[in-house]
Amino acid sequence: MSDGPSATLQMDRRWRRAARRAENDASDVEEIRAAIEAALAAQWREGVPSGLVAALTRCHPRFTAKMERLVMELFGHRARYRFPRLWNTKGETLREAVSMAVDATGWDDTRSCWQSQRHVSVDRKRRQCGICAACLLRRLSIHCAGLREPPETYVWEDLRSSEFKEGASRSFPDSKITFALKRHGVAGTRHLADLAALDESATQSDTLRRSAIFIGQALGFSRIKTESGQRPLLLQHKSEWHDFLRSLGPDSFVATWAEAPL
Repeated sequence: MSDGPSATLQMDRRWRRAARRAENDASDVEEIRAAIEAALAAQWREGVPSGLVAALTRCHPRFTAKMERLVMELFGHRARYRFPRLWNTKGETLREAVSMAVDATGWDDTRSCWQSQRHVSVDRKRRQCGICAACLLRRLSIHCAGLREPPETYVWEDLRSSEFKEGASRSFPDSKITFALKRHGVAGTRHLADLAALDESATQSDTLRRSAIFIGQALGFSRIKTESGQRPLLLQHKSEWHDFLRSLGPDSFVATWAEAPL
């Protein structure tokens, strides 16, 4: 049986219904306001996106600056988002968090996978797929932090396998090893590989410059200051990514995907 809808999802649906009605009825503005307030509360309580924004932009300084203005306009409260780990990778952050913790547990109870339960259940137990972009970043970061997880955390238990299918749990039905899952894996690998090559890409120099400008505008930094943090972050990711690939070996299907020409 699948889990019921989260509070965040319920609030997102309520917000959308109210927005549709408000197109023809200005009296529904207060309902929208109440729905946004509830959605924001659910987002902060659950630590997940409210559904009001695209998943990959919800933590960008440019977006959070707009959220600060929204909260001020709606509630008269000055909220401030801070980014103490802006120029650190997830692996660096995890390593430092574990080193500072009195009880260095709990990180392994977190979930990163984008896939729904019906796609990643093994023997009726939900796992993480292990191959989507979020899972690969998780596995890369755990490797960087010098930590380990049981192979059974993931459907794809063994990334060292030379064949995509062979890396999956033996209990995972062949019928569920779909082209869509493989496509997610290829895309996730290419995302991380392309990010590792970004600092060397002449064609992406304008993209990096625009990124620095947008971040700087949101946080009150100069472009030069932003670029001075952005470049070391990219170099650190490159180092971590290549070290992760080396740990998998040259015959890994992930390494093959990473090196394949587009």
